[in-house]
Amino acid sequence: MSFSRNHSSSDERIIPLDAEGSLHGGIVGGKAFNLFKLRRIGVEIPRGFVLSTVCYREFLIENGLEFKIGSILGELSSLGASVLARGSDQIRALFTQGRISPSLEERIGAGLSEINGPVVARSSANSEDLAEASFAGLHDSFLNICTITDLTHAVVQCWSSLWTPRAIAYRAKNSTPNLQVAMAVLIHEYLPSTSAGVIFTQNPVNGDSRELVINSTYGIGESLVGGLITPDEIIVSKKSRKITQQCIATTGQQSEVSGKEAVGERDAERTRATGRSISDEEISEIAKLGMLIEAKFGRPMDVEWVSNQGRVRVVQARPITVNAKRARWMNRNGLAHSLRDKLLSLLLEYFPAPMYPFDRGSLVSLVDATLGKLEESGLQLPDGDACFSRAESGAIHPRVALPKLALASIPKFFKFLRKLAGEIEVSPALFERCYLPRLAHQLRTMPSNLQAFDSEQLKEVFAQAEKVRDGVFTARDKYFWSGWIAIAALQTILKLIKGDKWGETYSGLIANADLPTMKMRRELDLLREMLVSSAPQDLVKNLHEHENDTISFPNESIRVHFEEFLSKYGSRTFDMIPMPTSKAWYDHPVHVAKAIHAPVDNGREKPARNSPQQLPRNALTRLVWLLVPKVKEMVVERDTVIRAYEDATVPLRAVMNEVGRRLKERGALSVASDVKFLEPSEAFAALMANTQGSLSELQAAIMKRQFARPATIHNWRLPVKLQTQAKGKGFAILTGLPASPGMASGKAVIVMDDSDFEKVKEGDVLVCVASNPSWTTLFGRASAVVADLGGPLSHASIVAREFGIPAVLNTKCGTSTLVEGEVYVVDGTRGIIMNTHSQS
Repeated sequence: MSFSRNHSSSDERIIPLDAEGSLHGGIVGGKAFNLFKLRRIGVEIPRGFVLSTVCYREFLIENGLEFKIGSILGELSSLGASVLARGSDQIRALFTQGRISPSLEERIGAGLSEINGPVVARSSANSEDLAEASFAGLHDSFLNICTITDLTHAVVQCWSSLWTPRAIAYRAKNSTPNLQVAMAVLIHEYLPSTSAGVIFTQNPVNGDSRELVINSTYGIGESLVGGLITPDEIIVSKKSRKITQQCIATTGQQSEVSGKEAVGERDAERTRATGRSISDEEISEIAKLGMLIEAKFGRPMDVEWVSNQGRVRVVQARPITVNAKRARWMNRNGLAHSLRDKLLSLLLEYFPAPMYPFDRGSLVSLVDATLGKLEESGLQLPDGDACFSRAESGAIHPRVALPKLALASIPKFFKFLRKLAGEIEVSPALFERCYLPRLAHQLRTMPSNLQAFDSEQLKEVFAQAEKVRDGVFTARDKYFWSGWIAIAALQTILKLIKGDKWGETYSGLIANADLPTMKMRRELDLLREMLVSSAPQDLVKNLHEHENDTISFPNESIRVHFEEFLSKYGSRTFDMIPMPTSKAWYDHPVHVAKAIHAPVDNGREKPARNSPQQLPRNALTRLVWLLVPKVKEMVVERDTVIRAYEDATVPLRAVMNEVGRRLKERGALSVASDVKFLEPSEAFAALMANTQGSLSELQAAIMKRQFARPATIHNWRLPVKLQTQAKGKGFAILTGLPASPGMASGKAVIVMDDSDFEKVKEGDVLVCVASNPSWTTLFGRASAVVADLGGPLSHASIVAREFGIPAVLNTKCGTSTLVEGEVYVVDGTRGIIMNTHSQS
């Protein structure tokens, strides 16, 4: 460049990327500083220059912005989204009104002329891309800039992006003083690319330092980083440099650049035999670069790269800020690795979304009650706190903590097993006959008029309700040990005599169990028939489209039957394991009304059960048929336990709502439902607090948690095994557990929660993370089911068989791989999903 390569402190305004001399992140920002380091270790980077933080501070002084920004920040009353948005708009407007000095504009123009082509302007804050906090994605970048006018405008926008609502909130979360940060702007040549992406030099999901994870897509990488495109994911062993796992996006999607930003995607034909967006040679080169950068930086790195016809260049690198210590639970070999994998998959099926802080006490008590029976076993058991971690946002995440058995405790463990064998009740059905009447009595004696209780008494009612709820799982353990043993024995025998690796034979044998969920479905069906036969179709449509919680019924008889249905099933929630914060049907009757209107039986024939002739004739087969009734009984009673737990959670939810109402009246909450962002101990402490200062701190904590709460726990998803060529019938886009036999095709509809239920139409393929009993009506409309999680005993597996539709579960990434609206063929017999054009 025309600038001096010998950088000195006398000229810290504009610094070329090939500058020599000492630099630090406080001058060029974290992003640019890492590029300087990359060049010095021999990594090829783009040509360009940096407008240092000195230019930013001069702009503030020349336009008188420092005092104005401080005044606006001082007037922010909270970290609420609307308050932050208003303050951010005011600050960013000040930048738009400001002017860059003529001398700086002249030097920027000279740099643009030197590059002689389109450029990229990227924000590079002095608090960005640090090991302890990356601030990734909070600040603006602009692409394909060709004129000095556009470039100076982009520079100002980069500076002002230091004051977006997310950036202000993120600094508050990480205790970074607002007025100490400054923004440099990295300007470099725009690199055309045939593919682009990111490489993580340590697996960010499981913390395995022996693995490299490459995400790639066609075109530019901006849409990938922004989450607009589903990338190919490739996992490479550092030792062998070979691919160990991969998940290929179903269609090539290529980001395009129009004007100054990445503005969308278009189909890109996959011309390579691999179907990936990058070749084996590119993977090898990217892996080599990633390992070099990690070695030189001395820590795991997140590296953005672009490739143009095989030439790979790096455009950004930052330390990985994931808590690798927490995630490293999977970084093991052998049995422990497999067991953790299965346990986490089960946890994710039960808890597919982050739990709220108010649920933490319920989760801890649930685990403690479940593990209480094992205290005498000699096992070193985790407590409830060890099984659920809390993020700074307050969101609760499942965490696998395996029990340990010391050598000296083995005799004690076998003694415990002998004692347990003598205590086991012979039938899981005794749970329903012996325990449920006692639970019903306990629930009837719970106080109903909570407004009459003072704060201390309300806290005691909550503690009493927790004991009732925990008793459900304590009772389950008393009656269910024989059932769990029968399940383990049946699965083991079938593997021996049928090689039943995926559990297909097992699923067939336990099909047609008379689940409480299916009984509920039949009652819903009867209610629908009554509604359709006695009301004009326009009234049925009106009921379906009603959007508030007050429903106008066609006649009094239907209203009575509807209320009877809700009184029986109203405690049902939209979660597999009900929590105090779960949405219950009695609070959302419109959902039930819409389920009534939708068809719940499509007339499909149920698949035939496996018959004795399909199993070899020997002593083990006779044992199979002795175990099957016990296992089916266990499956039914497991569904009964969930129903009992839903009923037992109602008093806890009532107390939570009452606490929220009182805190709102005192001004501590803007809406009563925000109580879910507090743990029970915090909520009751606030209820008993006498000072306004304590309530102000509570408001700040709630707003911080609201803003930082993640929508999903996608970072806990398990990696996907290598895709395989399906023998005889086309290429499998996705493979998984063959949970319900048959083959069907239809448009994919991705359903993440109950708000997506209405998207599913007759004949669609239902794609989800996992399902639970409240999803049952969807199976009547769907032609097939594909789920990220689940096994032979999962809700989706059992109910799909009842409805006679194919199901493939445990795909690990179906919701992120399949494209909504695309037509797929689902083969539930072999556990594969294909494009229609790849079916033989």
